[in-house]
Amino acid sequence: MTARRLPLYAGAFLLSFGLGACVSTPLYKPQANSGSAGYSEQQLDQNQYRVTFTGTRSTSRDRVEDGLMLRAAEVTKSSGFSHFLVDDRQISRDGDDWRDPWRFGPRFSFGYGYGYGRYGLYDPFAYRFGYLDRFDDSRFVASADIAMLTAVEAAREPRAIDAGQVIANLSPKFAPPTP
Repeated sequence: MTARRLPLYAGAFLLSFGLGACVSTPLYKPQANSGSAGYSEQQLDQNQYRVTFTGTRSTSRDRVEDGLMLRAAEVTKSSGFSHFLVDDRQISRDGDDWRDPWRFGPRFSFGYGYGYGRYGLYDPFAYRFGYLDRFDDSRFVASADIAMLTAVEAAREPRAIDAGQVIANLSPKFAPPTP
């Protein structure tokens, strides 16, 4: 390797590293810890669960809601029931900027002096044109308390959701791509 080819090798390495970073882990998976994306469930009663689905920063609200409903249907089927009811459903944004106590208010910084804004700098031109407003670290978290029903109980309840239909409709959206 000569010194003339070193930038070429470095560029190839950075390109392959950058493309490798684009490959992401699947979204629909068990949650590894409280800060990661995926689903989790907690049994509340014999036929009641609390199901939670957490997206990544790039996951839309609709996709998070679909993941929640798919997991609720899978939990229902694996528990031996055919239908479920959504008792309490909440969708929130985890990590919103307004929760950051340093987001608003004066402070000193190393970069620009005394100012307002994220990272302690304030540039009226950058904020005016939206350059520094793109640091949104929030992600959607959806949770629902579900009550599972048998087919006989579901016939009497008009709000009952068929778990088999939900799985058939939503599982293709979360299936891994074919190679």
